[in-house]
Amino acid sequence: MRFKGRYKLDHEQEVVASAYKPTFEEEIIYNDFKKRRTISINGEINEKTEFLTNHMIQQLCNDENNRQPIKIKVSSPGGSALACFSIVDSIESAKKKGFPVITEGYSTVMSAAVPIVSSGTVGMRRSQNRSRWMTHDVGVFLIGSLSGEEISRLNSDIQETSKMYEEIIISTSKMTSEQFREHCSKLSEFYFWGKDALELGFVDELF
Repeated sequence: MRFKGRYKLDHEQEVVASAYKPTFEEEIIYNDFKKRRTISINGEINEKTEFLTNHMIQQLCNDENNRQPIKIKVSSPGGSALACFSIVDSIESAKKKGFPVITEGYSTVMSAAVPIVSSGTVGMRRSQNRSRWMTHDVGVFLIGSLSGEEISRLNSDIQETSKMYEEIIISTSKMTSEQFREHCSKLSEFYFWGKDALELGFVDELF
């Protein structure tokens, strides 16, 4: 696998670029994507994760002659709610275009990772039995001070983001809005296992 830039490189830069060797993990991810139509989300879900995942989903959907399922493997403690929403939108777009989306949850499926796994095609959502899951209400971590107007706007954004997260959770599982809110009010973080995710309807089978 070789990366090519759009800009002209001097001789020294060309030598460095041509000498680049992808890591073993990068080779696995690249081969899975090209040969097995598989996308891996590992670690924090952020803007980079969002960009790469969305780009790969779009690339696979561009080939209308190949309607084989797209597989997304997830092992993540969570991250950005907005990045999560964007990936979920791409998954939903792929399904509307007629591409089945298999989702698999591995060791850790928490916070922003939960809607990604649960948004796969019904009947094709899977989890490991002992994977650790967690949902919670949306929060924010701040450093510094804010004006009253900024606090008001931030609270409004948090409420809207929480509502969107809840809507995805209840629309892709057996949880009701009342159950979700009860968990959030009693526990700041609701932890459960893969087998519980099956009972709650976040996935359709264990592997």
